[in-house]
Amino acid sequence: MSEKNIHSGHRERLRSRFLETGITGFSEHELLELLLFYSIPRANTNSISHALLQRFGSIKGVLSASPEELSSVKGVGSSSAVMLNLIGSIIKEIDSCSAPPTGSIQDIIRSYLDKKFAGCDKELFTILFTAPDLTLISSRDFEVREMISGTISSRTIVEDVLIADARSIIIGINRPDNFTIPTDTDYRLIKAISEPLSYIGTKVADVVIYNKGKCYSMKLDGSFSF
Repeated sequence: MSEKNIHSGHRERLRSRFLETGITGFSEHELLELLLFYSIPRANTNSISHALLQRFGSIKGVLSASPEELSSVKGVGSSSAVMLNLIGSIIKEIDSCSAPPTGSIQDIIRSYLDKKFAGCDKELFTILFTAPDLTLISSRDFEVREMISGTISSRTIVEDVLIADARSIIIGINRPDNFTIPTDTDYRLIKAISEPLSYIGTKVADVVIYNKGKCYSMKLDGSFSF
C-alpha cells in the first residue's frame, strides 16, 4: 500500500471519528492533525502536530502563537500558520464577547459607551435595547440633529423596540464639545420617547450623557423620573 493511501485512510478515519463523537476522546495532537488536514492536503500531519506541541506546550499555546512563530516549526507553511492563528483569534474574540460583564449597571454602561464613543466627534443619540435584567439586546445610533429636527420620529423608536422585543431602553448621548449637564432639549427628546413607549410596557431605564470619558447618569442624579 502506498504512503499516500495510508495517509488518506488515516485522515478519513479521523474525520469519521470526529463526526461520530465530536472531540470527545481526542488527544491534543489528534486535534491539531485534524485541523492541519485542511491546510496541508497530502503530507503526514502527525509529526507536524507533535512538533507544534513540543514547541508551544499545548494546543492553546499553538493557537495563541503568531504566524511568524508557527512558521518556524518544520512543515508549517504560511497557510497553516495563518489558519491556526486565525482560529485562535476567533476563539479569543468569542470568549471576550461571551464573558459576563461585572460591576454595577452604571459601570457596565460607562464601559460600553467608552468603547462606542471613543474618538467620536459627532453628537449621537444611542438607544440600547435591553432585557428585563438590563442585558444588551442590540443598539441603534441616531444623530442628535436628526432627533431635534424630527427626521427620526418616536414611532421609529417604538418600532425598533418592538422588533428587538426590548423591555427597557437605555439612552446614551454623546456630547463631544459640551458638558454632560442635561439640556432642555435632552428633556424634551426623552419625554417624546418615553411617553409612547409607556403604552407598550417599555420603560427608559436610564439616560447617560457622555463627554470624553465622563458620564452623567440622570437616574443616579435623580434628574428624571424613571
